[in-house]
Amino acid sequence: MPYKGAAPAVIDVMSGQIHMTFSNTVTSGAHLRSGRLRGLAFTGPRRTPLFPELPTVSESGVPGFELSNSYAYFAPAGAPRGVVRAINAVVIQGMNSPETVKALAADGSEVVPAATPEQFKAKFDREYRDLEKLVSAANIKLLP
Repeated sequence: MPYKGAAPAVIDVMSGQIHMTFSNTVTSGAHLRSGRLRGLAFTGPRRTPLFPELPTVSESGVPGFELSNSYAYFAPAGAPRGVVRAINAVVIQGMNSPETVKALAADGSEVVPAATPEQFKAKFDREYRDLEKLVSAANIKLLP
């Protein structure tokens, strides 16, 4: 069943409407701490300090599995390079401020290493291709 966000899916797991979902610590952390949700594994490359008892999917029997949640800024394809680079610099500065790093860590999130717009595009393209391969290998059919 498709959802319009992680929160409705998490609510349906807690109410027994569905058996499981992929979520993030921002959406699920409080429910994990309260015991209303049971974490199975983290999809990232390493355990999170917020829930160190939960293994990664890779540790749990699917070696090399990694699926990370990230947020990014996008601009129209024709945006001037100078504007894109200026926005990138401001975002990097804000994301790496001690206040932001601390706030993200409290929710189990972390700031990724700074990247140029070109480096980000290459990473995004690589992760998209990897996810396409995973979906294909698992014979997952997407709804129209």
